[in-house]
Amino acid sequence: MALGVAKIAAKVSAVGGVLYWSVQQGIWGSSKEGSEAGKKLTRTFVEPAKKCIEKIPSLTDISSKEYWNSGVSSWLNSVSQLSDMGRVPTQKSKSASSL
Repeated sequence: MALGVAKIAAKVSAVGGVLYWSVQQGIWGSSKEGSEAGKKLTRTFVEPAKKCIEKIPSLTDISSKEYWNSGVSSWLNSVSQLSDMGRVPTQKSKSASSL
């Protein structure tokens, strides 16, 4: 019960905080205030995101075939080892039950 109340309180607090912040930024004001708030948000979020995206190497720079092949090889190796691991406890249990 207390956990449910805490979840609801957290959600209400988050929504209230976002609404308060948006009012402080001028999003809900006049059209001029809204336009300025949009420009401010663009400067705050979009421009840094573009800089981060530019840092991501292109697919031609990365040999994705090598990564894919090594991933498939390690996955198949793991699967093949699982079958060996399953046999060991079975053999031990058979020897223990024969005593």
